[in-house]
Amino acid sequence: MKRFPFILVACSLIIYMIGYPAEALKASANGIHLWFYSVLPTLLPFMILSGFLMRSGILSGLIRWIPPAICHILGLSPYGIYALLLGIFCGYPMGAKLTADLCAEKQISVNEASYLLTFSNNPGPMFLSGYLLHQLLNSDHLRWKAFLVIYLSNFMCSIIFRTVYHRWYLKKCVIPVNKKEVSAIPLPELVDTSIMNGFESVTKLGGYILLFSLIS
Repeated sequence: MKRFPFILVACSLIIYMIGYPAEALKASANGIHLWFYSVLPTLLPFMILSGFLMRSGILSGLIRWIPPAICHILGLSPYGIYALLLGIFCGYPMGAKLTADLCAEKQISVNEASYLLTFSNNPGPMFLSGYLLHQLLNSDHLRWKAFLVIYLSNFMCSIIFRTVYHRWYLKKCVIPVNKKEVSAIPLPELVDTSIMNGFESVTKLGGYILLFSLIS
């Protein structure tokens, strides 16, 4: 019964594609164009490199530079700060993807991942300024106002959900030093795995963009 709405949408899209092939083709082309020219070159390099950093163990050394005060202000561990920052700078769906990966690797708890997902998945600055404001709305003068509205809203959202997930009182914001942390996986295999994982994620994203282009 829970799947009925999705089945209804799928059947409606099939009927739409059969009845209006020209419009459906144009919508599909728009979705593929957005994915190939905007999403793929922007996100794929970050996905591959982030996957490599996580699997190689180098990430733990990098995030030790994050000041503990920032962790306490946001109610996150250094790994959570890393996911938040890349979610902001890289845009959808990097924040959610990194949060899921870090939770799967047991670098952050399920509680922190649930809290992080409420505000880490943001539109990136390039998407906001280049695609949304410049291409679609032709309103470059609204760039800083748009940044303020989007990112301040997410910060306010984090305050609300920080209470829900009890993230006010944290233990020491320290990454333990572990000399055996670096992965024993051979470097070529590590790179191949990171590349394939990045392509799998960005291809799934392309499928969702295509479906939503048809629906819209």
